[in-house]
Amino acid sequence: MATLTRAEILARKVGNGIVTLSDGATVEVRGCTRAEARQIQDVEEGDQRDAAMISFGLVDPALTPDEVLAWFADAPNGDILKITGKILELSGMAEGQGKDATKSVPR
Repeated sequence: MATLTRAEILARKVGNGIVTLSDGATVEVRGCTRAEARQIQDVEEGDQRDAAMISFGLVDPALTPDEVLAWFADAPNGDILKITGKILELSGMAEGQGKDATKSVPR
C-alpha cells in the first residue's frame, strides 16, 4: 500500500456512484463529507434525517430536503433504501465499515 503525500491527502474527495432503481432508471450519488454527516446527525431521526442525507448525497438530479420528503410519498421503499445504502457506503458509514477502526488493540 502506498504512502500518501500531503498534496494527495488534501486532494482526496468523497466517492461517487450510480444507483439503479427498480424501474431501471439511474441516479448519481456521492458520499457525504464529515461536515455534512455532522449536520445530518443534528436532524431528527426518521424521514427528516433520510431526506437530509439524500439531499446532500444526490448529485443528479439534485433535490432539496423538502423535495425528497415529497418524493417519499410515492417512491418505492426499495429505491430509497438503495440510494441511502449507497450514500452510506460511499461515506464510509455503512454497517460494518467502522468496526475495524474502533477495534481494541489486542493485549
